[in-house]
Amino acid sequence: MIKTEFDAMIKNLRRIKPETILRRAVTQEALDVAADLNRAQLEKGELENGARTGGYKKATVARNNKRITKVTAGAPIKFKNTGKFHKSIKAKITREGELQLNSRSNKLPLAQAYVEGQGNVLGLTDENLQLWYENFVREEFKKALLNRIMFGQ
Repeated sequence: MIKTEFDAMIKNLRRIKPETILRRAVTQEALDVAADLNRAQLEKGELENGARTGGYKKATVARNNKRITKVTAGAPIKFKNTGKFHKSIKAKITREGELQLNSRSNKLPLAQAYVEGQGNVLGLTDENLQLWYENFVREEFKKALLNRIMFGQ
């Protein structure tokens, strides 16, 4: 009987796809945190590769300070003029098991064009990705992996 259970575990082990386990392990809460981390990066003027977004020019400052948005020259661009872009940032796990951040805002192409060649506006830095994984995914991943090995679930 022990041999049969062991054989079943080995069979389950062979069928494991890490990307499937990862998709099961990531909760909606974890996805929301990933989107929040991306927003926080943009607030600091940081792209997914850690590069800076650049600073506001004096002409932009003069125009924006007449409106509600107050900015200072040289401050990192946050791409948060109306807030619609930031609010529309959502995270998901792809079929390949990778974290992907998206935005339905029509501001995304403009933001990405502004930083062309410097990096991506959407995406977590390696440091934030590691932090996110360690705090919000790792334990659930372990549980899902053990369930798959032990019970074929």
